[in-house]
Amino acid sequence: MPKKLSLIHTADLHLGKSFQELGTRGVQLRRRIISAFRRTVDLALDRRADLFLIAGDLFDSNTPSREAQSVLEAEFARLAGAGIRVAVMPGTHDPPGSRPFASPVFSSRPRHVFVLTPEAPSLVLDDLDLAIGAYFPCRDRAGEWTGPDESLGRGRTFCVAMAHGSAMSGLSEGGPEDRIPDSILRAAGVHYLALGHHHGARVVADAAMPAYYSGSPEMLAIDQKEAGHALHVILEERGGRVEVTVDKARVGTLRYQRLKVGMDEARAGRDLAQELTRLADPELFLDLILEGAAALDAELPDLAGLESTYADAFFKLRLIDRTTRTRELNSLAEVPPASVLAEFMRRMQERIKEAKSPEREEWEEALRLGIHFLSGGGVP
Repeated sequence: MPKKLSLIHTADLHLGKSFQELGTRGVQLRRRIISAFRRTVDLALDRRADLFLIAGDLFDSNTPSREAQSVLEAEFARLAGAGIRVAVMPGTHDPPGSRPFASPVFSSRPRHVFVLTPEAPSLVLDDLDLAIGAYFPCRDRAGEWTGPDESLGRGRTFCVAMAHGSAMSGLSEGGPEDRIPDSILRAAGVHYLALGHHHGARVVADAAMPAYYSGSPEMLAIDQKEAGHALHVILEERGGRVEVTVDKARVGTLRYQRLKVGMDEARAGRDLAQELTRLADPELFLDLILEGAAALDAELPDLAGLESTYADAFFKLRLIDRTTRTRELNSLAEVPPASVLAEFMRRMQERIKEAKSPEREEWEEALRLGIHFLSGGGVP
């Protein structure tokens, strides 16, 4: 009869994070993160998981609040009551040896909660026919990682590993010291690699095994479009091979949207107040960006007033002015003839006249920006 293993993969909860930059919304976001964690535990109970993996940054710091530890104690108790084991690895915010992992939250249920460390990076659960390993950056050798030996998983039907770091090129989170080596992404015998560190749910396409970031259960900052999920992973042994399926389940409630409105649209009568009324949603982070070229004496919409009026209609609202304040491109009449601005406009107009498209459009944009700055404008 085929063997099957069901697990829930989560990471980057950052319990206890203050979110001071969000003001009064910071308290609300802390509560939402706790609610998302509870929904992740609900998911494990509903799907009758065998294992609950936390791939780093469970806590936001070395000194988590009592509230965070109390929540964790209650949720671990729910998992233990259903016979679901928990395997946790430290991350970058709660590194190996940090105080949270010495608390009774982790020692009170020794048969159900396991913390993997550089000193003890592997675990075998005989009843699940499962080996679990975790990989960590070396503390004293930059660029090197440590973890279980190559025999991890030998003689076991299932082998799952965890790592907290960056395995995705082109993403800004973390530095070179967080880069997961290719050797881990190609570790022999590992059937599933559970990753933490990036806050959006993603697959690592060039790994030798199914390797996924679960992302944060809830958005932790603006523009984290793929946050708000947990992963339900099923490993099934068939004919000597282990097949893996991954289901991305929504556990968070917040969303992010960026809306760009051009000055030409605003001049044509596009009503920003109507747009905000239409989009109003207490679960939404909204960035509304006004962009395009506007004459120096043009009257812009009252973005500050609109932001104040509609602030309570959104979880977080930002109205951003990215317009370029400029004079007409071909007019020097209002510019003092001996000024730096006049000389700049003359030279740029000569280049524009000689250029061909699409280079001409680039010079025209450079002229607009130059006039903006030389006329005293700030960063558009």
